[in-house]
Formats: sequence, structure tokens, C-alpha cells
Amino acid sequence: MSEARAQAPPTAPPDFPAPKVSDGRRTAGHVQVPDPTTEDAGPLEMSWKVVSAGALVEPSPTKLRRTSSIAGNILVAETGNGQQAFWLQRKLTEESRSHNYVRIGFPLQPVLLEGEQMQGAWTVTKSEGGQYPFEMVAIKVQAHTNVFPEVEEEETAKKADEAGEKNGDEKEGEEKASKMAREKNSMNEISALQMVKAADPDSIGNVLGAECVVSDEVSVYIVMPYCKEGSLLDKVGASGKNGRLDEVEARKYFVNILNGLATLQKVNLCHRSLTLENMLIRGDQCLISSMGWCLRIPTSEDGSVKHLLEPQLACGKRPEYIAPEVFRNEAFDGFAVDLWAAGVMLYLMLFGNDMLFSAPIPEDPKFQEICMHGNLKSAIDKFQALVPEEKPVSEEAIDLLQSMLRADPAERLTLSQIQDHPWVKASVASPEAKPAT
Repeated sequence: MSEARAQAPPTAPPDFPAPKVSDGRRTAGHVQVPDPTTEDAGPLEMSWKVVSAGALVEPSPTKLRRTSSIAGNILVAETGNGQQAFWLQRKLTEESRSHNYVRIGFPLQPVLLEGEQMQGAWTVTKSEGGQYPFEMVAIKVQAHTNVFPEVEEEETAKKADEAGEKNGDEKEGEEKASKMAREKNSMNEISALQMVKAADPDSIGNVLGAECVVSDEVSVYIVMPYCKEGSLLDKVGASGKNGRLDEVEARKYFVNILNGLATLQKVNLCHRSLTLENMLIRGDQCLISSMGWCLRIPTSEDGSVKHLLEPQLACGKRPEYIAPEVFRNEAFDGFAVDLWAAGVMLYLMLFGNDMLFSAPIPEDPKFQEICMHGNLKSAIDKFQALVPEEKPVSEEAIDLLQSMLRADPAERLTLSQIQDHPWVKASVASPEAKPAT
């Protein structure tokens, strides 16, 4: 499909296809962890330890029998590619809603003895040239009530009946919250992750896709690549440069973000909630994550014409990431609002929170100066006069930012125009860019 701006009349976003969820079960078992320093050894020749309930024990027969009642820390899935298993480890995050968190996981292989699988015995998978000795994944665990809307709606209705009649203001607030809950549909997130994985099976498109999705009687498990290094927000905050990155490093991550947006555009997805916090770092790359607010972009039947999206409730933790047209509750171009957020991320990488407007509204004087009147250069000059010790940002970077942070979406650059901008195309190994004067 062409990258032409959305021009067709506003319409509702298309429904997501039903996600593919494999049957699974939590089970007890024994996980054998080889010494990662042992080289060129077969599975039964390595220095083994058996891991039970998070503690390392020697693999004596007595202790193996004693650990046969391990809690269900192994997830076994029956997928289209055969049986897959994962060893669930400590929690990485936990949301306020119960039973909604992310765990570290290790892909497992069955332990074979003379060609036969040993019952309940597994081994971790050694990494082939990866960052860690063993393969690792992140597993998002969610309750069925957070994934399947019909279950959630039944429970919501039951709670409302138990609470009795509400006054008008309470009802209005509940209706708004209910609409937001329906929009942030976990089934849609799973479907979006699977659409990305299908379009980018080798995970080179800088978007965190789903390796597999598994469901047992209690929970739904989304298996994704593990990003040990944290978020791009963590990286910027730890820079030691007043929350700023130098242009070479900012360019590297910004190119990753553009690659991720190209992947989303390929499958006609609008992320809607891009932030530095939602960009996860894996090695020397950052990847787009957190697809819970995704929308599908409506197109003509042959895919040649892109529609505007009908107004949607604004989402996100910080208003500056929200495009002005979304903030005004207007119809919007899904690709354009993601590129707005990408511009804000680049702004924050280069300048930190200094000079950033509080909200994308005319009443905010900085938004008016930068985004409505196009005076980003003037705002930057004022800032740099106050902190002359700060390294100036190049003219090319300022020009790119100004072309992305325009209040009118029709005046913003498209993805291909951004990718062709001189600042983006400059090699990371090129000499230092010329400062703005």
C-alpha cells in the first residue's frame, strides 16, 4: 500500500482477527542447568545441577525424588510446531490489576535418555551466540478476565448490580472507563503481536512480536523476546548528561524507531501509545513494545486508499506524546499520530525535558511557539543561552524536529520523507554534525 496520507472519510477501525492461542498447562518438573563454561559436551556429559523452587541442588536420586512436587513453574504448550515448554522465573513487572504481570522465562528442551524423554525432566536451551549463556524470553501472564471481553463484561455487570444504583456522574465516569477498557483489549494486543510476527518472522523490524501465545484454565501467556537492558527512558535517564543523548546515539535509536514504524505500517497498524518507556532495548537495538492500544488502519477493499480513523479517546501517560488532533478528539491519520510521538521521543533524547510543552494545546505557550508558529530554533536558542555549557544540537536535527512537530498533521513529514532526511541518513560514523548558529 502507498504511504500516501489518509484522505478517505473517517471510519471505525477494522476488527482484529481472532488471535491464535495454543492449549497449555502448568506442571511440576525438574530443570537441569548445564555449566555454561563447559564446551563441546553432550547433554548428559555436562556438569549438571537440578533447579528446584529457585534453589540449586545436587542431582542425587534422593533429592530428585524429594523435589518431585515442585509447584507448577513449567509451562507446556501444544503448538502448531509441536510441544514447547518454558521455565517460569521471577516477576519483572506487575500491574495494579491482579494476575497481570511479566516473568522471565527459559525455553526448555526435554531430557532424553537412550532416545526416550525422561518424564518431567527438562533442560534449558543454550544460546547460539546470544547475549546470555541460555536462551531467555519474557512471558506476559494475564488472567482470563483481562483477555476475554465477555468474561470481563459479565463480572463488571455483576459488580454493578451488587453496588446498586449510581448517581449520574458516577455512571458517566463508569461508562468512560468501560469504553477505555474495551478499547485496550488484550485480545487485540495479542492479535497485533501475531500480525507483526507473521510479517517479520526473523524479528528484524524493531517491533517486539509474540513468539507464541498459550492459555490454560486460569491464565493467558504471551511469550516474547527478553530485553534485559530496560527501556529507552531508562537509557536516557542514565545518560549522565541531564537526561540527554548525544546525536550519534540518539540517531541510532531513532532509526530503530523508524524501522519499527515501517513494520507497523506494513501491516496497517497504528500504535497510539509510543513513548520512550515503551521502547525496550535489546543489545544495541531498541524495539517497539506495549501494543495494548493498537488500532488497525481502515483502507479501501484493494488497500490502495487509507481512511482517517474516527475520533478515539486519548491514551498514554504523558500528554505531549499525544498528537494535537487526537487531543482535540478529531478524526486522525493513524500513521501521522505515531510519527508525532516519534518526533517527541527524538526531542526528549536530544533535549531531555527542557523546553518541552506540557500539552498539545494552543493555550500552552511553548506548544504555540514550537508547533503552531514553527519557532523551534528560537526556543532552542533561548535554552542554549541559559546553559552555554551544553553541547549545541545540529541544524539538521532541529530542521527534522520542526518538520515532525507541526500542529497541522498535513504539514508533518511522512515516514519515507523522514527516512530520507539528511540527519537520519548521516552515518553514525560520520564526523560531528555542524552545530546550529
